[in-house]
Amino acid sequence: MLNLKELTFSYKPLDWQDTFVGIKKNKETDKFEFQLPKGFQQFPTEQFSSVKTLFFRTYKTYRKFFEEKKRLSEENMFDGFNESDKGYSLESKDGETISYSKLNMLDAILDAYNELQILTIKNKLSRTNEIDYTKIHRYLHKAIFVDEETVFIDEMEFPKKIIDADSPTIIEMFCFIYSEIKSALEEKIESDRVKTLSSEFRDKHLTHESSIFEEETFEETIAILKDVLDEIDRTTPYKDSDYWHFYDAIYKFLYGENENPEDEEGNVWGISNFAVLWEELCFAEAKSRLLETQLLFADRLGVIETFNDFDSPFFLQINSHTDKRRKLRPDLVYTNFDGTVGREHFEKIYLIKTWEWNGQNLKLSPKSRNHEFYELDELYNEYLNKNPKYKNDPSDERNKFIRAEDKDEFLERVNVYFSKFKGVRDLMKKKPCIFNFDVIDYKYITEETCCAKNLSEERKLDIKKQLVYELALQLNYAGGWTYSEFWIPHFFDDNEKDFEEVTGLNQLFTSSKITVYKRNFLKLQELYITENE
Repeated sequence: MLNLKELTFSYKPLDWQDTFVGIKKNKETDKFEFQLPKGFQQFPTEQFSSVKTLFFRTYKTYRKFFEEKKRLSEENMFDGFNESDKGYSLESKDGETISYSKLNMLDAILDAYNELQILTIKNKLSRTNEIDYTKIHRYLHKAIFVDEETVFIDEMEFPKKIIDADSPTIIEMFCFIYSEIKSALEEKIESDRVKTLSSEFRDKHLTHESSIFEEETFEETIAILKDVLDEIDRTTPYKDSDYWHFYDAIYKFLYGENENPEDEEGNVWGISNFAVLWEELCFAEAKSRLLETQLLFADRLGVIETFNDFDSPFFLQINSHTDKRRKLRPDLVYTNFDGTVGREHFEKIYLIKTWEWNGQNLKLSPKSRNHEFYELDELYNEYLNKNPKYKNDPSDERNKFIRAEDKDEFLERVNVYFSKFKGVRDLMKKKPCIFNFDVIDYKYITEETCCAKNLSEERKLDIKKQLVYELALQLNYAGGWTYSEFWIPHFFDDNEKDFEEVTGLNQLFTSSKITVYKRNFLKLQELYITENE
């Protein structure tokens, strides 16, 4: 059983290529080593509670991620997923194989949980001196033949339905371990009966303070559990399939170190390409924060999703006479438009000479004669003609304004006009584009790599790709402004903090107008694992 108290930790800064996050066996020290995510230089490895929380939430993150991909694979909605006894593997968008080593110690208990097996009426074999003459032929080999006509049978075996009011100790023990794991995972226990059986085991064999995953009680509790399991195995006369179902799970939990002798890197549990998980955490955060109408494009492990009838411009095509296109894959694109039209949107169509709420006149000039918001021109002319000066002499530019007393009514009519559009979908079909685009790239890199005096070729390529994404939007949605951001993982002492902008970036970032944000890894992780709970 893995003792969290004895874990050592490693952190590799800069452009370290090993993106494994999890636990491995250090070949030099022969100790279990927790390899932390990038951005975790300040993580308090000396605080047991912090280590425990990170370990179990990371385990829960992996389990959720791969269970979701397994479900999608079974529904033929995801390719490249494979499962083995030791773990999972899947293919990333760049063709790289991502492997995950299972943590058998916890998986064995969680996978073995079956409420029906714990609570159901069971058929147990018991002995009786009753005689069933229809089955007597099955016992002739055990019979005593008194004479030619008399046969003596001492006892027969019959299946009896038994309700385990006092459940077997092995069931109570399983429920106790299961309850401890669920508590560490910050999850509710589904059954009151399981809670009761867990408490009964604690009352019989442990103390009130005993716990598997607490720093001070781990060793003592595990030692008692091993003794109890040994006693159960020695004293249980009849071991059916139910018995072995729970016994095997408990044994793996107590004695399995999960070490994979075939792994050259010594990986015990974890994922080989954590960048994939980082992308999932970022997308979950964005999806929870943004309105449904704001999402436009997402690349999730090579599966492209578009939203709101977004006509993706992200492709390269040699010429217009060929259908061959090379897809471009920004991680996330969304719009700042929340459905409410304000001055910043109106100014994409008109140059506003006066837009005050203190009674001043309002004068507009179309920025382009090719704009497609024709009804606004008609509405503007309607209110211009309510101005006697303009009506008498429309050729004089000084008379071309909406009177202060008509302005509020005009603006209300403008709002009514825009309310008829079905959000982003309809507005994207109009020119100019009146909203802005945010182009996000999730980067599993460190702050130091973005601030280095000499950027690596990989970082330079990342910046070039981002500028291409922006250009594609600007060419296809004229008028819309584009903003680029990189999101990188970071540990914050303040768990309520969402992000922090990286300062001191390499000049290539600043000249390209790309902002780099350190995102709160723990907060994004918590949001991901509690999503849809």
